[in-house]
Amino acid sequence: MITDSAGQAIRNLIAADFDVHVNNQSQELSSVEFVKSAPRRLILVVDDVGLSVSGAARVRQAVGDFISTQLRADDEISILRTRSGSGNREEITADRKLLYAAVADIVADPAGEIAGTSREQFALAGVVITLRRALSGLGAVPGRKGLVLISARLGRAQEHHDLFDRLTALAADSSSVVYTMDIGGGGGLPLAGFTGGVNLGTGSAEALGRALQDQDGYYLLQYRRGDELSTSSFELNAAPQVKVDVKKPGVQVRSRTNALGKEVHEWEHRARTEGQELLTGLNSPFGGGDIPLQVTGIYQNSRERGSELTALVWMDARELTFTHQLNGRHRANAEIMIAAFNSSGFSAGQTNATFALDLTAADFDKATTNGAVFQVQLGLRQTGVYQLRATVRDTTSDKMGKGSQLVEVPEFASGELLLSGIVLSEKDSSSVKTGPGRRIFTRGSKLAFEYRILNAPAEVQVVLRLLHNGNVVYTGVPQDLPEIQLEDPKRRQVAGEITLGPALEDGRYYLRVTARSGTHLASSGIDFEVR
Repeated sequence: MITDSAGQAIRNLIAADFDVHVNNQSQELSSVEFVKSAPRRLILVVDDVGLSVSGAARVRQAVGDFISTQLRADDEISILRTRSGSGNREEITADRKLLYAAVADIVADPAGEIAGTSREQFALAGVVITLRRALSGLGAVPGRKGLVLISARLGRAQEHHDLFDRLTALAADSSSVVYTMDIGGGGGLPLAGFTGGVNLGTGSAEALGRALQDQDGYYLLQYRRGDELSTSSFELNAAPQVKVDVKKPGVQVRSRTNALGKEVHEWEHRARTEGQELLTGLNSPFGGGDIPLQVTGIYQNSRERGSELTALVWMDARELTFTHQLNGRHRANAEIMIAAFNSSGFSAGQTNATFALDLTAADFDKATTNGAVFQVQLGLRQTGVYQLRATVRDTTSDKMGKGSQLVEVPEFASGELLLSGIVLSEKDSSSVKTGPGRRIFTRGSKLAFEYRILNAPAEVQVVLRLLHNGNVVYTGVPQDLPEIQLEDPKRRQVAGEITLGPALEDGRYYLRVTARSGTHLASSGIDFEVR
């Protein structure tokens, strides 16, 4: 990006104005062209793990004002969150209605603010995984793009900047510029400078507008490599191993520190096979927003299979194509692919299946009212933080849906006190809406929960807490579990019930279980919604 002292883009430079070096060797430019970008595209990645109530309100205000005051009619925006996501809210779109709906999803983490090293590492891994997926997906989007990371912890993330620095090449490959906005006031990340971006300060609509203005256009410079004309032009702020200066006073130049990636060619948009469509859906958050999904990953450990995730994928069955049979039944067919990805971009487990919904008239009414859930066990050999992703394709209409959730797989073999994930549902209810894959309850509901104490000691005390907007609204009486003979002493099953009080507000809640044995602590939780 080339700007004057007031920060305004300069668009009338010629070849003689540039001083270009490649690997410290001066280069003669054969052509210079300023290319105007249309539409302008900006991706907003909101780090919402541990996001406070005030922080969420601040982000909503800034992003909402940005949409209402800074966008042109054809500007395209996408809003991603690190905790979870659904493809119907992550589209790159100019539709203000969809964008405002995505803004409304930016809420405080019901689990509360960050506390402890493990939780901090969980949050940072979520940011890296989401950035990696977003940049990978942007590789298939033509033209130049901007990406803004909005977080309250960038000051602490600077201590782990090497995790982010590895994304520099991916940003170049996707022709993307990364910006940072730290609502916590801790500063930016080197990643922004490496990709030609800047730190946008502590958060405002105007700052986001400056990032969008950067996408107005770019210079294409062409030079000779040896005896051959360079076969690909490059963006000024994305030059490979190139140092670019402008021979005019008061001019500011921002450039990348490594090579610009391949251009998006027409062949990359050719028709894909069905399996490729599903895999593409896993690797990119963009596109495939026809079928709303909700993904839930519940960590389990069994003696027979070891560590695994119970993956629950809720889908809005109203968006599936049903054929109505002569016998009165209703049938829909779909494919699903589920995988868990770590911060290095590798899939640690993957499964795909074809399934059919063959429903009676009564079950069809229930499915189109409350949705449908697909469940599968996903084996994971390695511990760590993963983004559990799912992609669904209606085989009749080719409609797509995708969703994700951030999960953690702890080290069972360490022998430390651990808790599995929590299975939560309304007691004595068979409705998908109040089941473990959807978890939408009403006040007065009696909820049933199950979990396992792993590496269970002989004596252990557990306590139940209910959180809303990061605040504890209920604390149960600590319970000392009696010593009993277990067939599998390393995995103790625990079940219980809790009734939602009549005074609870609507919104997101978090059920947290904490186990204590001596000085050893372990906790687990599950979010749900009260309507």
